[in-house]
Amino acid sequence: MAITIDKNKCTACGKCVDICLEDVLGIENGAAAVLYPRECWRCGSCVYDCAFGAITVDLDADNSIRFIEF
Repeated sequence: MAITIDKNKCTACGKCVDICLEDVLGIENGAAAVLYPRECWRCGSCVYDCAFGAITVDLDADNSIRFIEF
């Protein structure tokens, strides 16, 4: 999975949900949750907006679109 959310750090403030361009994230059970991991562009917006450092994005994850030049 490209996005990891540390449930111990997440306060469910919703900033990551609001900033995500692809609506990948949502709030479930009192914390942010990755609802659509394959839709993540790995842009990092959620990481930068999280004031609590609860989100990390794995840039080497295999579950998102890759562009290849021919």
